Amino acid sequence: MATTRQKTAARRNIKKAVSVSAARRRKGAAPKRGNAVARFNQVEGVSQAERNAAWRRIKSAAKKYGIEIRAEKPGSRSR
Repeated sequence: MATTRQKTAARRNIKKAVSVSAARRRKGAAPKRGNAVARFNQVEGVSQAERNAAWRRIKSAAKKYGIEIRAEKPGSRSR
């Protein structure tokens, strides 16, 4: 489980990211591509349940901010 300190930091980071993204849109600039989806498989030391919960939160946030992502988790490519 995330601590209160981690949650506060995450909320602060999201607020800053939304602000920067809005400023870029006002200037007519394309949104940056680096995001939680790009970094998802770089996280180590978490259980599968924690990973699944994080992926649900990422998808939810993407939907909230109008960001389109693939349906599958990064790194789970079918061959």
